[in-house]
Amino acid sequence: MTFDGLAALTIFSDVKSNATYRFGRTVTLIDMDFGKVIIDPELLKKINKEQPQSVEEMKKMVKRIEGLKMEFTNPVIIDFK
Repeated sequence: MTFDGLAALTIFSDVKSNATYRFGRTVTLIDMDFGKVIIDPELLKKINKEQPQSVEEMKKMVKRIEGLKMEFTNPVIIDFK
């Protein structure tokens, strides 16, 4: 059994949103490709070592991690039509 990640909220109507990762009817708040993250032990050590203390530090860290997307827009607004 493999577990490739967790992903998105799929909305079954037209949507307007300020979310960064919005594709059609899907708004992604967090998406992690566990296969890419877990396979790299050095990356896991780096994540544990960095311990971001602010949202800005977390944004910088996440940008450098292939296989990880996180929504930092606050608040995320979803307008259902």
